[in-house]
Amino acid sequence: MSVDEKQSGRFEAGKLSWLLQFPEPIEARYEAAHGRRRVATMRASIVVGLLIYNLYNITSVVLLPDILWSTVAVRVLGVTVIAVLFAVCLDGLSARWRERLALITLTGAALLPIGFYWVSNAAYAGYTVGEFGLMLAYGNMLLCLRFVHALVFTSVHVSVALLAFDTKPGGDPGLQFAFSLQVVSAAIFTLYANYRTERQRCTGYLTALAAWQRSANAESASQRYKTMSRTDSLTGLLNRRALDEELQRWFRGSRRPQEAGLAVIMLDIDHFKPYNDCLGHPAGDRCLGEVAKVLRSISAGHGALCTRFGGEEFVIVVFDIQPGQAQAVADELADGVRALDIPHPARPDGKHCITVSVGVAMTRPGGGSHDADSLLAAADEALYSAKDNGRDRIEFPAIA
Repeated sequence: MSVDEKQSGRFEAGKLSWLLQFPEPIEARYEAAHGRRRVATMRASIVVGLLIYNLYNITSVVLLPDILWSTVAVRVLGVTVIAVLFAVCLDGLSARWRERLALITLTGAALLPIGFYWVSNAAYAGYTVGEFGLMLAYGNMLLCLRFVHALVFTSVHVSVALLAFDTKPGGDPGLQFAFSLQVVSAAIFTLYANYRTERQRCTGYLTALAAWQRSANAESASQRYKTMSRTDSLTGLLNRRALDEELQRWFRGSRRPQEAGLAVIMLDIDHFKPYNDCLGHPAGDRCLGEVAKVLRSISAGHGALCTRFGGEEFVIVVFDIQPGQAQAVADELADGVRALDIPHPARPDGKHCITVSVGVAMTRPGGGSHDADSLLAAADEALYSAKDNGRDRIEFPAIA
């Protein structure tokens, strides 16, 4: 669904045909949300319809005595049995065939009273015309056929009824005109009611769908902004804000393993300013990106959090780890950067490639009494000790 479809009016105009039909994707969504309810209401309508439909077996005693047993047999053994089978099988039908079979079954049931009227020679057979309008009301308003099906049902029903009025032997012209006017009026009334009900159903769903989409878009945008606010744009690593949040979450945790601690590994690219001054900032950015890739890869292998702390500094947080293991991770990170073998033509210490200085700080097993700020400060102090002691080395002070 596009952004332009967020306003319900435009969404509705673009997606709902004049026959009140959804496109296939929206129809599928509607069916998934409302299919069971449709089956339940249709089943209830069939039960009510059959009860009323079979009441006319009683009126046939007076109105159609010459074909009484034929009408009873057709209603009970034909229409009722088929309708019951249809109601039982509703759950196993697709939405398309459910609605089509409802149209076919109802049309057949509605045409039978017209046939009874046409073949009967009873004196009061004309009074069965009252059933014609009730069948229209049932199909269009109670069963509430989909509008396109209601249009077909009404057209067939009215056409056959008018043909029966016109061709019934011995029919009175004045009475035939009155009957025709009644049926056409009932058709217009019930079809209009069906159209309004169906339009309200469709536009209501589209409006709700558009509102849901606006909400989903807002939630998605919020999530994107949240992700962006926690991500360093140059390296794609988590940023200082995300680092602080994750450390605070760990220190607030009440179920940290008591046998392991938390290691903060702080790295700084050695003599990075001369590298930038010599090769330019674009080269410096590429260097940061390459270092970030290897740090992320190694961190992922240890389930560690890899962040860009700022400038040429990176922080890797390893959760639930022993001191000896933290030393091994720090060694692996430093070796990984050396293995990149990125030339550094401006190093003042005689070395010729990019390296890192590393400071490591750890909590005591179970977290100790320290907080995130003091742990970062300890790692920073260890890092500066590594730089003061010649760079390209790891300092691992006592457990914090």
